[in-house]
Amino acid sequence: MLIEYQNYRNGFAEQLRKISTNNDFESLSNFIRTDYIRATHHIRIQTYVNNLDLSLVVHLSNLLGGKKLARDLALVCRSHGEDISYLESFIRQHNTTEVSQPTYNWSECCCV
Repeated sequence: MLIEYQNYRNGFAEQLRKISTNNDFESLSNFIRTDYIRATHHIRIQTYVNNLDLSLVVHLSNLLGGKKLARDLALVCRSHGEDISYLESFIRQHNTTEVSQPTYNWSECCCV
């Protein structure tokens, strides 16, 4: 992730070279960091949530279907940073016109 961030930051090299004050440097650095997080968080969170599936299976047993819940949640998180073609592609992959509704039984869940 650090290398990816550095590569992203390198895209601002010309602006960074033109800075003459510490305040301007700090302000641009904060902007770059925030913009990088905004531009990439949907991809990182998909990976993190996908890695939750084992934890969800253990804690929620088969009540909610931990793997399916993690997969669906990861896709929702990822979609927040993508354009509509990402969702259209997902729908085409699943050969349907609608994304199915999850079948989690929330009333049986007793853990928070």
